Amino acid sequence: MNEAENQVLNQMGMCLEKISASLQVMSGSMMMLESHLMTINNELTSIYSTRNTTQSYIAELSLISEAVHRQTRPSVIYKPDLSSDGESWVVVYGNAYKGLMGYGDTPELAMKDFDDKWAGK
Repeated sequence: MNEAENQVLNQMGMCLEKISASLQVMSGSMMMLESHLMTINNELTSIYSTRNTTQSYIAELSLISEAVHRQTRPSVIYKPDLSSDGESWVVVYGNAYKGLMGYGDTPELAMKDFDDKWAGK
């Protein structure tokens, strides 16, 4: 081998060493990136789990609130009389002359009308 060929081989060897060093750095960076991605995934999983728990909690509170509302309606608390004439329903608290009445096609609608009248709606 002549001198020129030796220089080319030396330069190629140095290039291969630089490429090898770069690959090692890249490999370390890839491992670090993978570690960061795993951390992010764990945090997102935690956030998603918390979100689901929060949504479940909100849904449960909503159900509780609805149940409390139903149980505190005037038609439930004061237990007015409920009757039907065959076609419609009437809720009466007191008497027909001096009392409060609610009307509806179903017992629930009659009670809602009663509750609305009680509240002055």
